Amino acid sequence: MSKLLYLDGCSYTFGQGLDPSDRLEHRFTQAGYNVINKSRIGKSNLAICLDTYNYADKADVLVLGFTYSSRYYLNFDRRDIDLLVNRYTLDCGESSALEDEYVNLHKSFYTLFDQNHWNNLSDMLIDNTLDSLLLKNKKLFAFSWEARQTKQKLYYPLVSREQRLPDGHLNAVGTKNLFNFIQARLG
Repeated sequence: MSKLLYLDGCSYTFGQGLDPSDRLEHRFTQAGYNVINKSRIGKSNLAICLDTYNYADKADVLVLGFTYSSRYYLNFDRRDIDLLVNRYTLDCGESSALEDEYVNLHKSFYTLFDQNHWNNLSDMLIDNTLDSLLLKNKKLFAFSWEARQTKQKLYYPLVSREQRLPDGHLNAVGTKNLFNFIQARLG
């Protein structure tokens, strides 16, 4: 019987720009895991922690790739809304009222709160999430794409330029190396 692995993170964990067969999800599936993959492009640490809270009890193993602290998350009408410091608009199709509100929220969030606020919020969320998982004796591997000041130890992938796509995301070799490192730590 294969183990259930929960995978979460942003576009780096999702595998943006990669063929599906080169993504972490596929590599874990090939390694014998059943995978619940909740990673997505632009996902924030808040959204990662919330989804992990909702799915952790189902998983045998968790792999969490934390992201940049300046990202934020809201849910409106069952729609995930990821706020990114460099995403000034939201493509809502026919819902222009939501687009207008996103623009206002973006201005408010990134004017009212400084980077220290976002860093502290992310560190708290990450520490509390990892503490909760460790108390449940969950097998997990956590890493971050941004330096954190967490109490819990995180892995920080060092990825050379040769292991990246032109946009900075991991290429197939970079993803394979990250997968191999994680697999070795999970045992």
